Amino acid sequence: QLVVDDIVDLTDKHFDRIFKRLTKLKHLSLWSSTRYLTAYAFRQLGYLSKLTVLKFDSNKLINDFSVRHICKQCQELQHISITDCSSITDSSMKAIGSLKQLRVLNIADCILISDLGIKSLADGICVLRLRELNLTNCMRVGDASIIQLTRRCKKLAYLKLCYLEQISEAGMELIGQMESLISIDLCGTKSCTDSGIKSLGINGRLKQVSMASCKQIGDLGLTKFTSYCSQLEELNLSFCTQLTDNAIRSMAFCCKLLTTLNVCSCGLLTDMSLQYLSGVCKYLRELDISYCQLITDKGMKYLRRNSHYLKRLFIIECKGISRLTIEKLLLKVPYVQFQYVDS
Repeated sequence: QLVVDDIVDLTDKHFDRIFKRLTKLKHLSLWSSTRYLTAYAFRQLGYLSKLTVLKFDSNKLINDFSVRHICKQCQELQHISITDCSSITDSSMKAIGSLKQLRVLNIADCILISDLGIKSLADGICVLRLRELNLTNCMRVGDASIIQLTRRCKKLAYLKLCYLEQISEAGMELIGQMESLISIDLCGTKSCTDSGIKSLGINGRLKQVSMASCKQIGDLGLTKFTSYCSQLEELNLSFCTQLTDNAIRSMAFCCKLLTTLNVCSCGLLTDMSLQYLSGVCKYLRELDISYCQLITDKGMKYLRRNSHYLKRLFIIECKGISRLTIEKLLLKVPYVQFQYVDS
């Protein structure tokens, strides 16, 4: 394993010296270290035929030819993270799709990737093992990609589609049909509306869901969604500003196995939400209610009494929670992140 993260002056010359000697290297991480590397440096990765994990980001010079060369020489790759590489196009997806052992692919912020590239990926042999895919900010990806993933990637369990504007409500319905999906991140996705998420949890297997900043979601949509999700363990609803106590009540009774909940900046929630959560979600371990201005000391009292497994609590800028209450919480909850409003 070689981790060369955050080394800003790394150059092609360093790669020449390293890779010819470390031919049995299996794990290579270059996060925030590839700014000055050219396509030549990435072609040197071909010496690492035993490589199984490759991570790098933010390089404008690596191109499709380099990716094809890496995939041809490093056939044992199982995990590829190549984020924010603006010169990589759909052509690279065909090469990546040829990797028989691929399980994890992160191409977030690769803005030239489109539906055509995802089709090439889904047509490849990688679909036999691919379990995790991150398409965050791949703005050209839309419903056509979701169709391909649903039909071909039968083992896909973890999917990130943050900020994808071309996915429609029909695409959301298709996501609900993915047989193996247990984790979905839809942060900032415009099609995350009440009607859009109705069928999202229909497979009944979802355990981790993020709908952060999906401001069109209301009580009706969340109630319908959570009615399918009895196995849900982690839910991020931060900045879903239309949600009220009614939605939290329905969610609590449907998702009793919930361990992590983020409702930061859900400004309509009151102490009643904490009463429902503490009374029903007995396994809750982490809760973020920051910037929920209507929550008071009364709500904290419910948590202290009933949430016996609570380990992490975030209560930043909650004007209704007093210093005394925070001090009491610190005696019971191992980690509390807070900020006194009057300081």
